[in-house]
Amino acid sequence: MSAKVKIEIQIMQDNLCELRKIAGWTAETLAGKLGITKQTISNLENQKVKLSRVQYIAIRSVFECEVAMSRDNTTLRKVMGVL
Repeated sequence: MSAKVKIEIQIMQDNLCELRKIAGWTAETLAGKLGITKQTISNLENQKVKLSRVQYIAIRSVFECEVAMSRDNTTLRKVMGVL
């Protein structure tokens, strides 16, 4: 895995809680969208476990889908444009 990808994954993990809140989701909602447990989201947000590349791709996809479907959340659109 390239250094750039590792940095992108770490940035996502460092900001996961804030991204989730900007999207208006609870940890349980995000977990449901990903098909994982709320505890897994909590562990990722609290840096208890490292975000894997597969998890990164899944989480990014869920947020990008939300951006595409929700034209009203301009803040999330801007944040995802930066990540």
